[in-house]
Amino acid sequence: MTTFYYLLDPILHLTFLIDALFGVLAIILVRNIFAKTNAKLMAPFLISAFAVGVLLFFYLTDAVSIANVWLNSHQSTPLLYKIAGIWGNHEGSMLLFFTFLAAWVTRLRHSECIRLASFILLALGGYLYFAANPFAVLAVKMIAGQDLNPALQNPYLAIHPPILYAGQTLCFLLWIKACLTPDDPKIPFYTRLCFGLITLGLALGARWAYGELGWGGFWFWDPVETVSLFPWLAIAAAVHVCRNDVRRQRLCLLITFPIVMLGLTLVRSGVLVSVHSFGFDAFNGIWLGVCTLMVGVISIASLRASVRGVAIQSVLSKLCTGSSRELALSQDDEKSASATRSLRSPQGCGNPSFSVILSEDFASRENPGFSTRLPVAKRGPVPTFRTAIPIGFLCILVVFCALILVPVLAKICLNANISIDESFFHQYINPCLLGLLLFAGLAPHMKAHWWSFASAGLCTGLWCLLVQPHFHLLAICAALVGFWLMLSSLNHIKSVFTKGFVAAHLGVGLCILGASHAEIFTTKQEFNLNQLSSTFAAQPLHYMSQTSVESPSITKEIFTISIAEKLLQPEIQHFHISRVTKHQTAITRVELDDVHATVFKEEDRIKIELTHKPLINIFWLGILIVLIGIGVSARCGIFNGVYK
Repeated sequence: MTTFYYLLDPILHLTFLIDALFGVLAIILVRNIFAKTNAKLMAPFLISAFAVGVLLFFYLTDAVSIANVWLNSHQSTPLLYKIAGIWGNHEGSMLLFFTFLAAWVTRLRHSECIRLASFILLALGGYLYFAANPFAVLAVKMIAGQDLNPALQNPYLAIHPPILYAGQTLCFLLWIKACLTPDDPKIPFYTRLCFGLITLGLALGARWAYGELGWGGFWFWDPVETVSLFPWLAIAAAVHVCRNDVRRQRLCLLITFPIVMLGLTLVRSGVLVSVHSFGFDAFNGIWLGVCTLMVGVISIASLRASVRGVAIQSVLSKLCTGSSRELALSQDDEKSASATRSLRSPQGCGNPSFSVILSEDFASRENPGFSTRLPVAKRGPVPTFRTAIPIGFLCILVVFCALILVPVLAKICLNANISIDESFFHQYINPCLLGLLLFAGLAPHMKAHWWSFASAGLCTGLWCLLVQPHFHLLAICAALVGFWLMLSSLNHIKSVFTKGFVAAHLGVGLCILGASHAEIFTTKQEFNLNQLSSTFAAQPLHYMSQTSVESPSITKEIFTISIAEKLLQPEIQHFHISRVTKHQTAITRVELDDVHATVFKEEDRIKIELTHKPLINIFWLGILIVLIGIGVSARCGIFNGVYK
């Protein structure tokens, strides 16, 4: 009877259709890998987008016969969280990640770029279908789902993961262009767009964690949080490379997607234990690890080929198709590449400042403007401090990778437990970050350094005397760097709408000032509910009332207190479906400070924990200004014709 029911179920028919479309997708990608003419990558995007649409339909119609829907939704789940439930789990988020990958590579036009993109998409598509299929059907008919994880039922879940995935997958497009078309004039635009998307995604995630008890604040140096910072550091290094330093820019871009894949492997395999982890399946780690290794090998092969002056497409053809004939590099090929080393491309991408090295294979009719060697810019020497900034970002990236991977390798190989917690990062990494950011004030076009630094010292002294509650060396150093960046940017305040670095550096200075002051001088205090008439952070504090609100899926106990004539309503939420109790923090702004209130029940007592974060809103203002600066940078490039 159950078998007959499933045969008549239209949901099962849709899953069969998805299976068939994934088979078509595999055929298309294999054809693109071996195609000798220009292929298209629109079909993979359309198929994956259709799969996302079908999964959304399943969530909206409460199709609990689908395992993914049954585990992450319920009939009483609000509409917003039903939609967000698509990427609130391992399988659905992988489908969304793959869809973004397929969307970005539709911008590719050259056949070799499409071949490489198809090869990687085939590997990740195979993982999605065989190891992370969101359309698996339950063997037993279910009546109701298990609801979404209460910690994920937050409005930021609806926007944070998609934006972060959009930025991380754009690294895929940049990586392909860095491998095969490093002289593409659109690379600077895509680099800034990627930097903006990842920054926005991280900022939204920080805001989510800031108000969600259990995430540990806007940044906790959690292993998964730190891994999400890896691609941001790599793309930040690429953004800060001078325009005429194409070699370093290419190196930074070649790192980005391997770093994204490394983070994907660590998070999805359960190697990193965290509240952010998706699963604990070693098979996921093996498959994704092999994909990461392939991407890394291709990056290294691309770098070696550019140094040797040979055509990278022959190396990639061997990696993608297994053809030994295409990998054989004869002496005539190397002599030909050496003889054309001084030639300029007559069919370049439209940037007259680049001297492009051509290869015989890419001087064909199929690939006009296709370059296999690094363009050599003729714009004079690279400024010393501008060179130090991207190198500094990459050094911090190497340190972070070591701090994350060494404990993992020690546990696997030596069965030793090494703990690197938040205090370690605050003690050793934060000073290194401040030293790196100090160089940002010495970027090109930042003049009158002595005036800026002297003014920063004066402002820091006044800040310590008037604002800081007590002496703290790290807080003083952070204030000095923050004021230094802001005053260096103010030298060019007239260009704030034409030069993105002005607003971005101004915002970074504010972020340093607000985050350091809030983290160092945060205070916490607990009160009994019946003894709440007191003061906190020099503000009057009073208990007002307690109410209860019940709905089909949740019961809320709401406690109302007042501080500085503002109401705070922390909640204790009881979820009926998942049978989970969640303590929802309430936040109110008092001038530039924030006050958090959280309610706990202990036996027969009710306690309220209050947290005062001084000047934290300066940090959020800085984040907003940084995003505006990145937008100005991308906008000016578009309207001035730089990226055309």
